[in-house]
Amino acid sequence: MIKIHSYTITAELSKKATLPPYKGSLLRGILGNALKKAISQKDNLSETSKNELFDEIWFGIIKSKLISEKFESINYKPAKNLPLSFVVTPPATQKTSFDKGELLSFKFNIFDKGFIYFHDLWLEAFRHFEDFICDKISKSRIKIIMIKNNFNDKLYYLSDYIPYFPRDKCYTFSANSSLEKEATKLNLKFLSPCKIVVKGKILFDELPDYVLEAKFIERVRLLLLLYSDIDIKKYNHNFFDRYKEHRDLCYKQYQKKAFLFNIVNKYLTKSHTKHRSMRHKRLLEMDGFVGEIDIDVFNNNDCMPLIEICEFMHIGSYTTGGFGDIKSLNRKKEK
Repeated sequence: MIKIHSYTITAELSKKATLPPYKGSLLRGILGNALKKAISQKDNLSETSKNELFDEIWFGIIKSKLISEKFESINYKPAKNLPLSFVVTPPATQKTSFDKGELLSFKFNIFDKGFIYFHDLWLEAFRHFEDFICDKISKSRIKIIMIKNNFNDKLYYLSDYIPYFPRDKCYTFSANSSLEKEATKLNLKFLSPCKIVVKGKILFDELPDYVLEAKFIERVRLLLLLYSDIDIKKYNHNFFDRYKEHRDLCYKQYQKKAFLFNIVNKYLTKSHTKHRSMRHKRLLEMDGFVGEIDIDVFNNNDCMPLIEICEFMHIGSYTTGGFGDIKSLNRKKEK
């Protein structure tokens, strides 16, 4: 059984502030500093252990022993940048001017075993959110007021004591379930910029179906490997082995055929934003695309679990900053 927890975080501005149109980088940056502060206050940990814990949660730097156990068992070379167990989805509004006391909401989703840090560290990080400035000119800060469970609308106020709730309602599904949802024709909406990179090149209109499906598959496979107890070899009736056989056959036949779906139409526009990187200590250009892609699905049971996971955990690069937020809808009629 795979679990995904999803929360809406509601905060207020301490002063009048000017925020960027895309707020994912800002929220992610403050959250990273707040998490580091929460970890620094763990008196039972050494400085080395604190740094390792932060690197593991924030940068996905997993100990070499874990990598060997997880990846060598399936003869797989891990990606350079491993996915993290959480994503931050900023508000969709492009509004930049905020008044004192005005509310701001964003989503925070956690994948399966990543939830073990929620009560111990993430809640403390949310409490430390207001310790960091969001607007250098006005010195405004963002104070988180409450957290809402997106599956049962239960509210938790940070001003109150929040009891340990490991059984908080979440999204669950079996790795081998037979889905009945009609999904032969889908419309994928990319609600935030999606960055798909292949061999150092960012793809836009030329994005082929076999690359898009590979990004879905790779993201879910790494999430399952790192943050779940699922036997990756047995997931969904040996799905990943079947996909590998398909790719090997295509390679031998000099073909590039999709395994899950065909792209029918694309309605994409380029998106440009900037991201202040804690790791690189500089401003990075972040290009991607937004819009819609119509797909025809070959096999619902193979395809839909991947899409449903990515609806919570996003797809592509820089997902922890809100990139790659997608939503799937049944396509009732052709555009």
